[in-house]
Amino acid sequence: MNIADLYPKYFDEITRFARSLTHRSSSAEDVTQETFLRALRNSPLLIEMEEREARAWLYTTAKHIVIDQARREARRPQIEAEDRYEDDVTVIVVTSVMKELGDEDRQLINLRYFGGLDSTEIGRMMGLPPATVRTRLRAAVKRLRAEYEKGERD
Repeated sequence: MNIADLYPKYFDEITRFARSLTHRSSSAEDVTQETFLRALRNSPLLIEMEEREARAWLYTTAKHIVIDQARREARRPQIEAEDRYEDDVTVIVVTSVMKELGDEDRQLINLRYFGGLDSTEIGRMMGLPPATVRTRLRAAVKRLRAEYEKGERD
């Protein structure tokens, strides 16, 4: 199957399928985009498939992406109504302190703690081993904590 043919032929179909699973257009578009990015990364595999197999691979991949997103969402702690004000202030303070960090540190913290991604997912995105991501993340959090404490003293 020619990879270049997959996108125009199945984009709308996969988007509709993703929308039926997520019930949100924006999420469906994200799922579709990630599905075709994975197809590009797995092009050697898809080239060897017949069209019906490649189509099935796209559907299965989209379904797995939705499941992974749901799992990440389920792992996020739920905020109680009375805790929201305190969390809002915390977000403002952390955002302010994060401006003092370097771009890479800021990106790691955003992906892990605000994006809900684990070290394996971040590593795939950044082309790093998960252990390196964890090491850099620990160092970034340490710098963040130091900046926060420095701000409290001032």
